[in-house]
Amino acid sequence: MNWSYIGSKIKEERKKKGLTQKELARKAGLSRQTLSKIESGHAALVSLVVFEKLLRILDLEIELKPRKKKRPGELWTPEELME
Repeated sequence: MNWSYIGSKIKEERKKKGLTQKELARKAGLSRQTLSKIESGHAALVSLVVFEKLLRILDLEIELKPRKKKRPGELWTPEELME
């Protein structure tokens, strides 16, 4: 996954909607600092649930699910998520 691309799209859409980082972070239940990291592409360890919540608030559609399948209970490594 390309976290920089996803973060830049979140930032772009937030600005189009006239929201500050503080406002969007509050709606998503995040700190402004966490949202800043997400928007700058430095939040690969943030859960996909958080990204999905931000995309839903902003009405954005970006596929966040990794293409590979894992067995139940098997975790993704940061490297695998970056593919």
